[in-house]
Amino acid sequence: MYRIVGREVLGSKRYGRFEVEFSHPWIENVKNLYLVSIFTSYFPGRIRLIRGAGNRGFARVKLLDGEYPYIFLTDSYEPVLDSENSNVTEVDLHFRKMRASLAIIGIKELREAYREGGFHPEYVIHLESEPAYVHEYFGATVIRLRAIRDEIDEVHVEFIKENGEKGVRRAHKIHSDEYTDFFQAKIKGSLSGYKFILNVNGTARSFGYNGLDDQTWIIPKEVKGLNKPVWWLGAIYYSIFVDSFDRGSKKPFPSDLPRAIPSPRTHGYLGGDLEGILRRIDYLKDLGVEAIYVTPIYRSATYHRYDVIDHLNVDPLIGNIEIFEKLVERLHKEGIKIVLDLVAHHTSLCSRFFVDALLNGAKSRYWNWYIFKVNDIDEVPREVYKALINLVRHECRGRTESLKGIPFYESFANSWNMPRLNHENEEVIKYFEEVIGFWMEKGIDGFRVDVANALHEKPLRRMYRKVKGYGDDKVFILEISFGVEHYSIGLIADSAMNYDLRKYLLDFFLYKKMCAYEFVSAIMRQYLSLPVYAANALYNLLGSHDTPRIATLVGESKEALYSLYAFLFVTYGSPSLYYGDEIGLEGFEDPDCRRPMLWDERLWDIRLYSHIKRLINIRKKFKVLRHGLFKISPLNRDVIKVIRYMDSERFVAVFNRSTTQFKLKLGLPAYDVENNIYIKSKEIKIPKGYTLLYLKKSK
Repeated sequence: MYRIVGREVLGSKRYGRFEVEFSHPWIENVKNLYLVSIFTSYFPGRIRLIRGAGNRGFARVKLLDGEYPYIFLTDSYEPVLDSENSNVTEVDLHFRKMRASLAIIGIKELREAYREGGFHPEYVIHLESEPAYVHEYFGATVIRLRAIRDEIDEVHVEFIKENGEKGVRRAHKIHSDEYTDFFQAKIKGSLSGYKFILNVNGTARSFGYNGLDDQTWIIPKEVKGLNKPVWWLGAIYYSIFVDSFDRGSKKPFPSDLPRAIPSPRTHGYLGGDLEGILRRIDYLKDLGVEAIYVTPIYRSATYHRYDVIDHLNVDPLIGNIEIFEKLVERLHKEGIKIVLDLVAHHTSLCSRFFVDALLNGAKSRYWNWYIFKVNDIDEVPREVYKALINLVRHECRGRTESLKGIPFYESFANSWNMPRLNHENEEVIKYFEEVIGFWMEKGIDGFRVDVANALHEKPLRRMYRKVKGYGDDKVFILEISFGVEHYSIGLIADSAMNYDLRKYLLDFFLYKKMCAYEFVSAIMRQYLSLPVYAANALYNLLGSHDTPRIATLVGESKEALYSLYAFLFVTYGSPSLYYGDEIGLEGFEDPDCRRPMLWDERLWDIRLYSHIKRLINIRKKFKVLRHGLFKISPLNRDVIKVIRYMDSERFVAVFNRSTTQFKLKLGLPAYDVENNIYIKSKEIKIPKGYTLLYLKKSK
């Protein structure tokens, strides 16, 4: 069941999120029970229920008003609906549908308040402890506030700067959804305090720390921010799946290892290595990418290398430390950054830590590094234990078909090969701080954390702090499959993989499941949930080693493909390319999405390649696309307008998915970026596809 047990009280009459308690009767023979929802990215691990009174499990979460599908998941990935909640819904998880219970938090009351009219100050929300509501960006303070739609005519921010200067700045309404208005002000300099002036029915009313009609300054304990450019803000990434990219070594590949069929690709090795990346740096430079994100390079037992045996060594099948250092040096010489994949959620069976636990049971120093469902190793059936030991003897390259059923330890997706680590153990956190330090000393520029959505905040904060100890220019990116807005980006990481944006883009441009109004609402909901510096750092993608290839998904819908990429390169965040997507490489679900890179240019989609190079050049030419603030609005059900703005610069992108031309009014003379012409008319026609315009106000 779930119940609202309270609400954050930020001042005597100022309120924040709802405090929601989820609970479920404890399930027999289950050691751990997890709450799974959009705020855990629909993956277990982030929120564990605590066993308490009445033999129930309990978890508390702070949530804004909304609808939240949820289930309980056992430590063996068995989903359990909430039998005490009759509200059930279906969730689209990209690759499958999931039935879930539905928690409805504050929506009924919000809807009733909106319909009855008047003014409801309890729904005026400003959370100064959250960077999304107050943060610094490039020498200015950004302040946001939300309220019930149409209840407040105007919002102003009265402020006092750190130098003692006082002033008032209007907060403009930048978005409205069905029931809520969102306001934003940008004030030059750092503030020591502020409060709001709300114009309600022609009357100015103060809104301070204690809420309505209060004059007390709101003084945040800390204002996070980014006041100077760093490379990872709006950077252009290129993702390389090492085994599939290229082989540079002249040594024959070991004949005793399973080889993959290239197309459709099967599991097994293709033989890509670090020297293969080295020999293609000129290609990356010519394409225009600014950073590469490389899938795991550590010693492992499989071609994908997400089952790490040793985090502190390069897999000898792809090279060694010396070759890796040479790769880093050469990339940096060409102005390209390198981000490594940090596999912190689980290890291989053959990790020395797990092997020790397997051999010594509960007496092992590493027993509590993992999450065993048994009390000691002698509870494990003998045939299972023997099969695991046999796998270890063969360096985990054997097959696991003999291992029937579910592991006696928590693992990634119930895989026998990938036992899950216990991140409540201090020694585990310290180990990954050591791993981070080791590779940082080799000169890398940051990490992408695999399965970060399943880690709770303590280990992420610690790892983030360790990375930042090597400089603010080092980047920390989280893998988040759903609900990036629920993961405190800007506090526990610099960036996250933006799979949510990918879904919205496909649903609008390709599948047409969303109209422009729904698309804009989803995009703005995400943007406003993050500080500007975090939004501009998001790792935006159309494909990865876990998704079908974008060229395969679009099929013959080439115009949709060009619009998808154009949006990716003009929206907030950092656009990324999954190796081969720039040439139209195809592939279905994993492992087929990991086909070998095609180096024969006769096999390339040259038009697509040229299109992406052109977008890369545009991105680099107009800095407002990298650093600017963001607005998006629907012009009708099929047309959207994106505005990136900074100081006097404006970059406008209009996307039309229909065959009917749209007439767009211009307030200023504009430069048609792709056609290289200046437009002096006050109105232009937008055909199907997209149009990119640059405008600059005279100072």
